[in-house]
Amino acid sequence: MIRNLIKSSLVIILGIGILSGCSQKEQVFAKKETVSFSNEMTNYMEEKYGYPLNSILNDGTIIESESAVNLRSEYLSQYEEVGVDLKPYVGEYLFVYEFPLKESCLTQDGEEIQFSQVFLESNGELIGDYLIQSNPQGGRFKTQTIEDLFEELGCS
Repeated sequence: MIRNLIKSSLVIILGIGILSGCSQKEQVFAKKETVSFSNEMTNYMEEKYGYPLNSILNDGTIIESESAVNLRSEYLSQYEEVGVDLKPYVGEYLFVYEFPLKESCLTQDGEEIQFSQVFLESNGELIGDYLIQSNPQGGRFKTQTIEDLFEELGCS
């Protein structure tokens, strides 16, 4: 569990590096704090998707990027594939919220896969969301019901 949390945190920190356009030589400095799922996030999900997030969330973390978004074109499509358009936020500082889901699935090989719901915030407004796979292979997915995600991945 702790190993998966560490891996998940590394995925988020790497995501911040990608968002800020950092090369491997540049460092991303971030402040990380524990946070609970808020009513604002529930309302955002209901408004955007027409239903509340049906997954049970653990307390999560918020990471404050100290680097402004500076997207290079090769990264734009990675976020657009999961429904997040960051072009309007170039030059802004983002907050990244990550909430580990209590649900996990088993692959056909018997590997347990855990997931987190990620929200991006700019200037106090939620601007995007997606799911991440919290294992070494990682992966980003459009936000969807946990049942649809498990079906997409072929796990139970």
